[in-house]
Amino acid sequence: MKHMPEFIQATYSGEGKSDYALKAKITMEGLAAHPEEAEYIYAYAACFLHIAKQEEACVAHCFKYLPQITIWDCRQDTLNALIGALEALNKFSEAIEIRKQMLEETKTNTPGEVSFDIREIAEAYEQQADYENAIAYYEMLDEKERQGNIYEKMATLYEKIKDFNNAAANYLKAAQHYARDSAWYWSNTGRTLALAGKEDESKFYFEVALKIDPQDAYSHYYMGFMYQNKGDVYRALHHYTEALKSQPEFPEVYTNLGAICFNEEGDIKGAIENIETALQQNPDTNLLITLYLNLSQLYKKISDYDNHEYYKAKMLQTIGFDVEMDDEEDDDDDDFETDDG
Repeated sequence: MKHMPEFIQATYSGEGKSDYALKAKITMEGLAAHPEEAEYIYAYAACFLHIAKQEEACVAHCFKYLPQITIWDCRQDTLNALIGALEALNKFSEAIEIRKQMLEETKTNTPGEVSFDIREIAEAYEQQADYENAIAYYEMLDEKERQGNIYEKMATLYEKIKDFNNAAANYLKAAQHYARDSAWYWSNTGRTLALAGKEDESKFYFEVALKIDPQDAYSHYYMGFMYQNKGDVYRALHHYTEALKSQPEFPEVYTNLGAICFNEEGDIKGAIENIETALQQNPDTNLLITLYLNLSQLYKKISDYDNHEYYKAKMLQTIGFDVEMDDEEDDDDDDFETDDG
């Protein structure tokens, strides 16, 4: 707030030493002597209660006095205190509704600040994993308000709801915003286009990323995966090798190298070595399931039934089952799964 009544200033006792609960009490007691300062008194008392972590009292105070506050500075700070108190009480849905109320009032009082309120609402929805509403509010931002970090946020959110076309479009805008500063955005544009089924289009963006950073491991990995899918094992191996030069611990690469060993060369021993290397490199849960499945199948093919049963059990445990599976229920396909990132 731009104005602090003198009697409120007098309640300060130095930084880090103020009793904000007491300050809120003294502030409200000043109402009788300073009725002309009523709106500032209500607003400061709300802020002091929130700082004092007296959240229930703050919420009750705000709802009681907000209808009497018309000065925008005072309303703004009171609404912020109310939002903070509600969030501290884990009343996130109510806090978001107050944020929306604040946005509508900002449109009337300080329209130049609406982008801040829009981002606050979007971030609140994002924290609640309500990705569609988060996207809806980010989309309200004017194009000139969308810096590279906003495009990156939007891309990530679209990816979470598996809208890979819009994810790619936003990664591309972030890439264009940052120009040649980072290969990461170009690589992610390619990756999400590939996930959208546009592999031929995605190849261009991986190539751009590699021109910016010839050692970008993820671009090499995705290029290798695309060539592998097309049966061009020679180029796939080249890109996988380059990826491992930059990032030696890359379980997804070793998974796909195992697939090449088995599917293209019939080299079961080589496939097992690559898959077990991937297993040692802290793969995520989804990849871990694939690795256990592949190892179970590979060991069965060389009649190593102890390891076959061991990895089958590990796969089931990772999925969440604690059951036995008969051998005849196994997948005996000759090929096994690769990783597509």
